[in-house]
Amino acid sequence: MSNTLAYRGYTAACAQLGSQPEKPASGRLMLRVAPTVHAAALKAAAHLPVARSVAQGKGRHA
Repeated sequence: MSNTLAYRGYTAACAQLGSQPEKPASGRLMLRVAPTVHAAALKAAAHLPVARSVAQGKGRHA
């Protein structure tokens, strides 16, 4: 199902139910953390399969 078709179905269902469609989230979250927390997160993420995939150029780039 295409995104456009899914969106049309969603908005039609909202109209039927008498509710307003929710604004979609961008998927980005900006926040500030202490440098030590950031470093720990980087080290932990380096061990995840998706991190290795991105490092090898196989991941999705935003």
